[in-house]
Amino acid sequence: MSEASAATRGSAVRLAAEVGSRVLAMATVFLLSVGLGVEGWGTWAALAGLAAIVAQLADAGTQELACRVLLARTVSLRALVRARVILSAVVLSASLVAALAARLGLARPGALLLAILTVDAVLVGWVEFLGTVLRARGRRGQEAMLLLLVRGTALAAVALAVSGHFDLTEVASAHAAAGLFPFALALHLVRALPEDGPAETSPRAIDALRASWPLALNSGLALASLRLEVLALFAWRSPAEAGLFALALKLVESLNGIPGAIAAGALPALTREALARGRPEARERTARTVALLAVPGAALLFLLAPRVAAAWSPAYAPAAPYLRILGLA
Repeated sequence: MSEASAATRGSAVRLAAEVGSRVLAMATVFLLSVGLGVEGWGTWAALAGLAAIVAQLADAGTQELACRVLLARTVSLRALVRARVILSAVVLSASLVAALAARLGLARPGALLLAILTVDAVLVGWVEFLGTVLRARGRRGQEAMLLLLVRGTALAAVALAVSGHFDLTEVASAHAAAGLFPFALALHLVRALPEDGPAETSPRAIDALRASWPLALNSGLALASLRLEVLALFAWRSPAEAGLFALALKLVESLNGIPGAIAAGALPALTREALARGRPEARERTARTVALLAVPGAALLFLLAPRVAAAWSPAYAPAAPYLRILGLA
């Protein structure tokens, strides 16, 4: 298989994994939102958003950095892993303290749920990071398998927990436990990779953090911007209001991800073809077409928002105004 064919196949694998993982993630959201009720889902969404922001401290931009620096051989894998281990230990230790404080009555009961969701987010972050390492080493199929596995096990765990009528903390514990097997498998696959020789720079954790902090800042701000509204509604309005907004946000995020997934799968192959033939028209035309898909999609969502919200569940019919606003945004 030629390099171009292998790269094109890898793009298709990445596209399929991205779409599949989004479908599984939305199925999990459906079970959580319907099974927990509007208020329970609002509490989950708000604290899970805060947990994702806290867990970003354990990532520190290393996932975004990994593929580029491993291919360029400017930062070693060992440095990236050491940096993540140190930061993860700090975040997980803080989560343990919060959980113990909640158990002893020294903190709000929500602190325990937040701690569990933070552990969950850190664990999933590790799976995604190790998947990125596999992609950098040419193991795109293994990365795709991990993405689907971590979403699939979470869906199965939530289905079992919700059907058993467990409370929020127990559902969160099941969701977090579901990430253990994908993490163990990802660790095994990365450890089985052949040695890739020394990097050009020192394999110290501090070197990885120096390279990753701008990416960490950017991704942290982007992540916070998507969660602050839910947190604000949860804190100053009500969990129910946060639940309605969070559902609308999840639906719009899912739809927004489709053009990006198509671009991620198609544009690399088109770029290689354009470079080979010296004619970038096909790539540019495809990029414009993918971008323009958002226009009729937003208009259709604006018109059908009440039906979409009610079809999700009658309890979420009041989410239609949020869905319309976010769809246009």
